[in-house]
Amino acid sequence: KPAPPPKPSPPPKPAVDADRTAHKSEAAGAAEGAGGSPSAEEARRQTAVKCLKQALLLASGAVAVSEAAAVHAAEAVEQAILRVVPRDGYASKVRMLRHNLSHKESGLLRRRVLDGSISPDELVNMSADALAPSSVKRVREEADARVMKRTVLSEADIPVAVNKAGQRFRVVGGSMELVGASASAESSQGDAQVQGATGQQGAEAAHVSD
Repeated sequence: KPAPPPKPSPPPKPAVDADRTAHKSEAAGAAEGAGGSPSAEEARRQTAVKCLKQALLLASGAVAVSEAAAVHAAEAVEQAILRVVPRDGYASKVRMLRHNLSHKESGLLRRRVLDGSISPDELVNMSADALAPSSVKRVREEADARVMKRTVLSEADIPVAVNKAGQRFRVVGGSMELVGASASAESSQGDAQVQGATGQQGAEAAHVSD
């Protein structure tokens, strides 16, 4: 009997797509996190939203704040922090916003965040000085003024030296300024004017006598 024809070889297996495999692993991890305990990143974000919500729920005068509105605003602010702030500055930005929003004098700021007068991106981009209430700003300005008063020297505190020509000078801002130079110039100019006036009077007297 003739030999049976050889069986065809199976087709080669397709190459494994590393990117697709990694994507599937990430999706599976996300699904597992959604179904079970949240991931560390998700837990951090939930804590941030909770802190911001608690700050926004504080009494704002006679205006009642619903928890749903506070949650909605807090979630929008947290998402803006993710968009605007670098990853290593996320926690510090959340703490700064919570501190300023929860201040007893920040009722107007809380209302503007809740009613949308300040957008989440605008709020996140505001500096600590811009977010601070007026009393805190006043304390900071007074402290800055005291520091400036201690560090800035007046001209009277700068020592005076004498150069080889006998001129007195002091160094101010890296440049040399002569001390008493303007007064000396004015004195010389005054002497010249007096001498001129005296000579003119002598000439007039001689003319009269003639």
